[in-house]
Amino acid sequence: DAALLEAKAQTVGLEWDKDGEAVAIIQAGVDRVAVWEVSSRSVVYIDTGLKEPTFARWSKSGPQLAIGSSKGALVIFRKDSRKKVLITGKHSKAITCGDWSSDNRLALGGEHCAFGGGLLKAQCAHAHHERTYGVDKKTGAATGPRG
Repeated sequence: DAALLEAKAQTVGLEWDKDGEAVAIIQAGVDRVAVWEVSSRSVVYIDTGLKEPTFARWSKSGPQLAIGSSKGALVIFRKDSRKKVLITGKHSKAITCGDWSSDNRLALGGEHCAFGGGLLKAQCAHAHHERTYGVDKKTGAATGPRG
C-alpha cells in the first residue's frame, strides 16, 4: 500500500478520521492528499488545487476533512460524497494548525493569521479585513466568504 504514495516524497502529516476507517496522508511537495480507506484497502486522492498542503484534520463528528495550505487557502473534503469546497481569502501565510469542535465548528491557526468562532471567522493581524465562512451544522458544507 505504501507504493501508492509518491515514492520520493516525505510523509509530513497523518490524520485518522473519527471512526478509524480512513487516514489522510500529506506528503512534502505533493499537491494532492491521499486518503487510505481501511475497509477497501484503497487510496482516494484529493486533488486539492492547493500548493503545498500543510495541515489536515478530520471532524470529530462528521465526514469532513479540513486541509490547509502554505498560502493560507483551505479545502473542506467530505468523505461520504467525495466532494470538496475550496475556501480562499486574502491570506498569504500558511495554515499550520487547527481543530474541530464536538459540534462541528472549525478553528484554524497559522503564520500571522488566527481563525475561530461559531462560524469559521478569519482575522489577520497584518491585514485590515475580516471574512466569515459559514459551516452548515446539518450537512457540514462550507459556504462563503461573506463580509
